[in-house]
Amino acid sequence: MKYKTIFERNADRLVNAKTIYEGQVIVLPAK
Repeated sequence: MKYKTIFERNADRLVNAKTIYEGQVIVLPAK
């Protein structure tokens, strides 16, 4: 799974592509 894909799917939740905070809920794409 590529980080870029994860960031694109969660762009509305993530302010910075390099930062995911503890407790933050993100969506992981299906394979």
